[in-house]
Amino acid sequence: MLKNEFAFFYTTGLRLQWSISSFYTNKQEKELTRISSRMNEVQKDQFMLQTNAALRQQLAEVNKYKQLLATDQQLIGLRLKVKETAAAQLENGLITPADYVREVQAEDQARQNALIHEMQLLQAIIQYNTISGK
Repeated sequence: MLKNEFAFFYTTGLRLQWSISSFYTNKQEKELTRISSRMNEVQKDQFMLQTNAALRQQLAEVNKYKQLLATDQQLIGLRLKVKETAAAQLENGLITPADYVREVQAEDQARQNALIHEMQLLQAIIQYNTISGK
């Protein structure tokens, strides 16, 4: 039982540490990742919706300016005929030079309007290409 002699004694042990809270944080992190992913999808869908709406609007602008140009060409043709008629009337003394100048200016104004509409058409096309990424 009890001895007065020197003897070696040692103790061994095993320690196991397990954090239960990591289960809850992993679950929360997974949920946050899922929510973040869903938010990114919603933002992407919203961006695509807005881009498509802007493309449709810009395409409507392009079509509007094409129609305006076609109308302008018809108007220029009519103004040219009126100017030629006014020139003949001026030669015959039926109208005054001021009336003739007014018709020349009206034709010139129609041509200027056509040029303005052509520039607006080009701007609309450039804007459409910019929105579409071309």
